[in-house]
Amino acid sequence: MVERSRAACRCVFFLFTVFGFFTHTTHALAANPPLFSTSPADLLAVEPTAGLLNVSSVVEVNGSGSGVVGEIRIYQGVGTVVYRKIKTPAVAYVVQPYDSYRIAYQILLVQPSTSTLARISVYCNNATKSIFGVYHEDTNGTIWSYEVGSGTCGDSHIPATINVTLPAISLPPPALVPGAFIQGTRISYNGIAPGWVRANHITWQMFPYSYLDCSWCAPPGHGWYEYFSLLWDSAGKQLGFGIIYFLEERPDIVLLDYCIGVPSLGKALPLNNAFYASWNRTQARAPVKPLPEYRRSHPLARAIEF
Repeated sequence: MVERSRAACRCVFFLFTVFGFFTHTTHALAANPPLFSTSPADLLAVEPTAGLLNVSSVVEVNGSGSGVVGEIRIYQGVGTVVYRKIKTPAVAYVVQPYDSYRIAYQILLVQPSTSTLARISVYCNNATKSIFGVYHEDTNGTIWSYEVGSGTCGDSHIPATINVTLPAISLPPPALVPGAFIQGTRISYNGIAPGWVRANHITWQMFPYSYLDCSWCAPPGHGWYEYFSLLWDSAGKQLGFGIIYFLEERPDIVLLDYCIGVPSLGKALPLNNAFYASWNRTQARAPVKPLPEYRRSHPLARAIEF
């Protein structure tokens, strides 16, 4: 009987030890980021991109912006955009419907001569197939900005695989956005040092470099904040882009959306990601509001349901 009691005690002690180990490991993962070899002085460098990308619809654009964005030539999802007077290879990787007549095409630009990744959003009138506006931002400090656009636009409305070719690029880690905080077991950021995110079994270093205050893009308490971010896989030499979303009504989740990676394209970094994580922010409200077209119709319906 005594031996049975001793055995039972040993079993209980073992179970508590195992439970304590896993509890400690989970909390340690949330509090302590993985170690990375990348230091602030290192360059984020990737080889040329040449591969296939699955898209929900194939985009064609023949037009231009009216300032920073010049000529836009996209055929079968790929082409060039004149960005800051430089003809730049580009790929249209997301078709974003807003309503029955408006649609936006998200286009990634790779500009190696200036060590810049940029993204433009071409707003298209789906009824007239005409461009009425272009947003743009980049890793060199250009915040999300609007300009009038013109020309023709459209997409196939049929999922397809497109052939993508983009140049190699090497760029320094961008300056980080302070005053934003994320704590989770798969995503973390303290507003001071690069954060990290675990996506598709890869731990990416995360560099939020610009943000948009969209708290007034919806009724009070239902707005959101967007943090444009670079993602870096130092082991696989992959560079990614994505937008982190803080939703006012969900302080327990963080979204990472509109993602694309080079040179791996959609293979290493899922387009849409969602994480259980707490978030907070201390930035003052942005002085410039998004235009009415953006405020009324930005589709949070893309978010994964929780």
